[in-house]
Amino acid sequence: MQSIGTIKWYGGTNARMGKANRFGFVEDVGGNDAFLHVNAWGGEETPKEGEVVAYALTQTDKGWTATGAALISTHTSTMSFATSLLARVIEFRDEPHRPDAIDICLREISRDALLAAEHGTVQALLRSPRLCKRLWSLLASGGHWATDLEVLIAKGAFNPFDAIPWHLLPNELFVREEALLASYLASLDQDQAVLQIDGSCDRLPTTLLIYLASIGVVTSSTDLGDRKQEMDAFIESVVVQDSVTAPDYLVAHVASDLGHYQQLGSSEVLAPAMCEARFRRLLFEKNPSFVQLYRSSSHLQSRIDCFILANVFGLIVADNDTHVMYDLFVNRLWESISEKQYDLLTPETRGLLLGLLPSCQTLGQHLSCEAFFWKEDKDGSRSDLHLCRSKLCKNPQVFPETNKPWSDFTLYDWFAHYGIKYSSDERPARRDFPIKLAGYFNRVVELLERLDCRACGELMLPDFKYARTGWWENTPSGREWKNHTAAYRNTLFQCGNSDCHMRGEKHYINHCRGFKCYQPIDSRDIDEQCDQGRYLCPNCGSCCPAHEQPQRVERVASANQGSRPVSTAFQRVI
Repeated sequence: MQSIGTIKWYGGTNARMGKANRFGFVEDVGGNDAFLHVNAWGGEETPKEGEVVAYALTQTDKGWTATGAALISTHTSTMSFATSLLARVIEFRDEPHRPDAIDICLREISRDALLAAEHGTVQALLRSPRLCKRLWSLLASGGHWATDLEVLIAKGAFNPFDAIPWHLLPNELFVREEALLASYLASLDQDQAVLQIDGSCDRLPTTLLIYLASIGVVTSSTDLGDRKQEMDAFIESVVVQDSVTAPDYLVAHVASDLGHYQQLGSSEVLAPAMCEARFRRLLFEKNPSFVQLYRSSSHLQSRIDCFILANVFGLIVADNDTHVMYDLFVNRLWESISEKQYDLLTPETRGLLLGLLPSCQTLGQHLSCEAFFWKEDKDGSRSDLHLCRSKLCKNPQVFPETNKPWSDFTLYDWFAHYGIKYSSDERPARRDFPIKLAGYFNRVVELLERLDCRACGELMLPDFKYARTGWWENTPSGREWKNHTAAYRNTLFQCGNSDCHMRGEKHYINHCRGFKCYQPIDSRDIDEQCDQGRYLCPNCGSCCPAHEQPQRVERVASANQGSRPVSTAFQRVI
């Protein structure tokens, strides 16, 4: 039979006869030593110890003999030799005498020989898990791994997802053979399938992850990483379009097992995205039932963006006045903060908030744009100039763009969709509800950073009192009038910890109203007050409207450094 082995020794000097030996021995991959005579050697140079050689292995009454031997490189090009090596591997696949025997054979089997092997030969190779592991490792190290697998799979010789360790499989195989992979995973029991995909979710197609979530194999979002966003986008397209383009196996699964793509929402992993998409679709359709959906979903209630949309537009669809809406919303916001439903300082919550109320270059990425119309640009480079906190806003984010998917709507887009426009010729003003809301969230975020009680560390809350406020609310039984609610004084804060010795002490905390200042004013750090009882800003000296104009005149005079007096006319202007 054809075989290969390594030169154990060859030649040397025969001390007894005083001449060179013309023979040696080959250590065969099967574990036997084979005699190699010079007449049986076909190589041009004398064989050296450790060289891999190929030969015909025969057994005589004196033992094993190697004939027709030569270096392995002279044999690998022949298909018959490669076929013989495959047979040799299969012969001792289960219990090879030497650990490296299989590796030596497989390393010398040409790629073409393996691809041309008969179906039965390939299956015989795969019956040994140890042989499989070595075979795939050797093939994967070549430059044609993906193409080779495609040929072998087409031969129907094996299922690569069952036979080959997944870390050896090329990424494109998971996409190209998605249906085969789905069928394989579905054939496993749930625990086996979960174990199989562990650590590989980033390589699986999005539609396969959707399928695995629907059959209970993917049960947590923890290991999905960015893939969860792709899955959410697929679910969103289901709600938007009522149908999607999907692989045949997923289409068949939905048709036979679920009935409709909307039923994908029964999966624990897919339910949040489905609920969010339904909520926004109802909101887009101006269907008041979005309020009931919000109230019935703990997931929606956990998101600050859904909280804003449900509370603001729930009041809008019930035809409430914007002043009433603002007061009620502020109260509900503080109630949610006091109940620790939202932490506006966490990156996740801030991201959701900025998705509705985008940031601009003027205030930076951590605050929402609150641009309002200032004046027309006399130079003509822009038709209008806008300010954010007394600073020129170069890229206002407060203008709606409703020609995009409603899943990407900002709060300004939603207001425009509901027909709520700015009060003056489409020019945003500080008094307009969307601008007031953006500004209020900015101030809340900035104040929260200093609202911890300095005695116990607990979050201080606004001074709480009761006030009569009336508003309309849509309920399942119809439109109802509500006329009692809790109200907050949003500049006085106190600790509510019953064990804190500072409980009940009220502290004034607000922002400076001075031009271009906006520094926090904290009565715990400031003693000086004006005759109106307002605290003086340590940064700019501002305090209240009664002193605002004299202070501005004084600042202008100071800026002029006494070079010229400020005219009475200019004082009237400023």
